[in-house]
Amino acid sequence: MGTMSFIAASDMTMSSVNSFRLTLTLHPEVQAKAQAEIDRVIGRARLPTFEDRQLLPYVEAIYQEIMRLHPPVPFGLNHVSPEDDFYEGYHIPKGCVIAANIW
Repeated sequence: MGTMSFIAASDMTMSSVNSFRLTLTLHPEVQAKAQAEIDRVIGRARLPTFEDRQLLPYVEAIYQEIMRLHPPVPFGLNHVSPEDDFYEGYHIPKGCVIAANIW
């Protein structure tokens, strides 16, 4: 079980990294702007850390957009409505399959 979880997690990580690399390759102007933000805020003496995320709004926006466009898993688990329901004014009939977006 542990090995399968590790393999699944590493596959999702590589999927995200590959989506990130592909997107920035296809949009070099975005990559240049992100690099400029990193150079301006962090400099070239070290790599950014998780603590730097709030200081890098453009890089954070790129990350969020790539996760939106290319999520490592398309949706969460599907659910079936056990009874008629209403959510924010929408009728959800009994037996309706509900697929929640990961965002």
